[in-house]
Amino acid sequence: MSDARDAAPPRSRSRPLLIGCGVVVLLMLICGGVLAYFGGQAFQGLFEQARRDEELASRWHPPAADAEPDVFAPESVAGYSLSSVDDTAAFPALGIEYDGTHAVYDGPDGTIDVAVYPMDAGTVAGVFDEVIRRIDDKSRFASTSHVRTNRSLTFHLAPPDLHGRFWHANGWLIFVRSATVTDLEPFLVAYVEAVSRDEP
Repeated sequence: MSDARDAAPPRSRSRPLLIGCGVVVLLMLICGGVLAYFGGQAFQGLFEQARRDEELASRWHPPAADAEPDVFAPESVAGYSLSSVDDTAAFPALGIEYDGTHAVYDGPDGTIDVAVYPMDAGTVAGVFDEVIRRIDDKSRFASTSHVRTNRSLTFHLAPPDLHGRFWHANGWLIFVRSATVTDLEPFLVAYVEAVSRDEP
C-alpha cells in the first residue's frame, strides 16, 4: 500500500507541467497567427503601393532631358499654388547633393516642397539607401518609419516633423516633402500628371 501512495505524487506533479506546456504552445500559436496576419497585411500594403507606383509610371510621359526648369513648376497642383521656384534642389540633411529644380507650393494644409532630379535607376537606388541609413539614425530622430518599393520611398520623421515621398521613372527622380502634409501621394500623383507632356 505504501508503495502505491508513494508513486502518486509524481503523476499529480506532472499534470500542471503538461497544462503549462499546453498553455505555452497555445500562446505561441496565437502569437504566430497574429504576426502572420499583420505580416500579411503589411505585405499586401507594400504590394498595392508597388502596383500604384508602376501604374503611375506607365501613364507618365516625362519632359525632355533638356526641359526648362519652369516645366517642372506648374502654377497649381491639387489645390496648391506655386510660391517659388529655384535651382537649390539639394537636401544635405538626407545626403541628397544633386542638381535639379526646386519648387515650393502653398495650400490648405501647409507647404509642400518639390525637387526634381535627372537620375538613372542605379543612382536612385543609392539615394534610397543613403536616405534610409540617415533616417534610421536614432541619435538624430526619435521616431522614424519608411516604406520602400522599386520606384518609391516614403518616410516619416519626428521630431522635427517631416514627411517625404520619392518616386522615380524614366530617368527622373521626384521628391516631395512637407512638415504638415502626412499623405503626400495624392499631391505627387497630381504633380506627375501636371508635368507630363502630351503623348507622342
